[in-house]
Amino acid sequence: MIRASIIGALRILSERLGSQNLSWVLGGSVSLALQEVNVTPGDIDILTDKAGAYRINQLLKDCEVKPVEYQRSDIAQSHLGEFVINDVKVEVMGDYQEKVKGKWQDFNSRLTSPVIVQFEGMQLPLSALADQLYSYESSGRKQDKAKVTAIREVLKSRREAEEPRN
Repeated sequence: MIRASIIGALRILSERLGSQNLSWVLGGSVSLALQEVNVTPGDIDILTDKAGAYRINQLLKDCEVKPVEYQRSDIAQSHLGEFVINDVKVEVMGDYQEKVKGKWQDFNSRLTSPVIVQFEGMQLPLSALADQLYSYESSGRKQDKAKVTAIREVLKSRREAEEPRN
């Protein structure tokens, strides 16, 4: 279930970003919920490239909490910014990478072929479920186990729905 405040924030993002020449996708729990995974989103995550992160920062300047800047930790690095739209936290991550088994994994491939979903009159680009499953499985975080199970259930039901029935 996606609460009304998140839908309102998505509408603002769709209006401001949709008409721009930007490569971006929704990731995290919003993307999962929009693809029928049983999760309740609490915030909005946007994946984009470096240039997109700084352009989105300009487009959302009136909502800015932390401007986009390069940040790196032991497990992640990106051009990260934080915004609040409609009382919803929005994180923008440009050229996002996570360290998996000692190697940096780039997420920009998700920008080339997003899943497009029609929702509440909006056309929203999403990170594919298989990509998100890989990320959650690779993270090894205990709090992601429920998401892994829920994503697998949806993917399994979709495969079964595509199989011919005799």
